[in-house]
Amino acid sequence: AMSSTSMLFEINSAKSYIIDELKNIIQEHILYLHYLDQLENKQSVKILYNKSKGNIFKNIFSFMNFAYGNPCIYGNWTIKWNSEVGYEDSINYLLEDDNSKKWISKNEINSYFEIYFGGNLFYWKRMDFIHSESNYSFQQFVVEVSNDGITWFDSNAKLEYDDRIKYKSINTNKSQLNSRSSFYKMLRFKLTGMNSLNNYRLCLKQIKLYGILKADN
Repeated sequence: AMSSTSMLFEINSAKSYIIDELKNIIQEHILYLHYLDQLENKQSVKILYNKSKGNIFKNIFSFMNFAYGNPCIYGNWTIKWNSEVGYEDSINYLLEDDNSKKWISKNEINSYFEIYFGGNLFYWKRMDFIHSESNYSFQQFVVEVSNDGITWFDSNAKLEYDDRIKYKSINTNKSQLNSRSSFYKMLRFKLTGMNSLNNYRLCLKQIKLYGILKADN
């Protein structure tokens, strides 16, 4: 049987965990309210990945979901894609932290998704994916940016790995992209070669985007 000392330790550990989680939630909400005030006053909102803290403050989609609801469902953001039949609507939910749906593109070269940021401009710094299929990965891709949807610029994205990220990649089917860019209205990810499953599909469950969002003045 568990001793009273062990039981007390377990209770105190649980209480400490709950208190820490509540602190993080409160801190996150205060920060998001600050971001919302900045955006509504036409200032920039910067949400960058913090490796030391993990995803305490999530990503730009988490902020938009908190502030307005899913921006592609309740707002004026849009996503275009070459969706496989039966997955046309699920891509909108890739922006949500607790998404249980998956999205699969058609099996064709240059499979893509394209995000329009509504009345905002975005300077993207990092993009994370959670894949919907096991053993899925890709190496050949391009991330492009545009202001009119006609002329696109290669943002010279690259896959980035370190020990912590690589460990997470193996266990949670993530890919990380980093880029040097500037502010644009649209972003497009395009697969330019075969994936690890020897086809041209994008198989995604969640997209996380980090960078600086501001109103298009």
